[in-house]
Amino acid sequence: MQVRARKMVFLFAVILLCVPGFGGAQQEEKKPLVLVVYADWCPLCQNLKPVLALMNERYRRKIRFVRLDVTSEATTAKSRQQARSLGLEPFFDKYYTLTSLVVIQDPAGHEVFRAVHDYDFQHYATVLDQQLGAKQK
Repeated sequence: MQVRARKMVFLFAVILLCVPGFGGAQQEEKKPLVLVVYADWCPLCQNLKPVLALMNERYRRKIRFVRLDVTSEATTAKSRQQARSLGLEPFFDKYYTLTSLVVIQDPAGHEVFRAVHDYDFQHYATVLDQQLGAKQK
């Protein structure tokens, strides 16, 4: 019985850490958010991959990075679920057909940058550096 109670307490603690507004998730929400609508079959998304990889490498642990994968019906359904869990379902419903879309939101959730078919890393870096600099002040 004690083992079961310990498992329940552990499970409850994990749930609290994963729910926005509790534990570690609270810190995650204070980071800029980069949203990408992506598909494997999209040649423009393939052109964007090196930029996204560089962005992920340079800003690891400083930003939240969400890739909404619309490659197939299955990945689209998973991405819709992910968007719903992040409170981004209206965004997803409106833009899921616009592959290679990249949106950057500030930590408060306001859109500060939007690009489609933009392969210049510096455009994204300028915005993220501004957001991260503003956050530290």
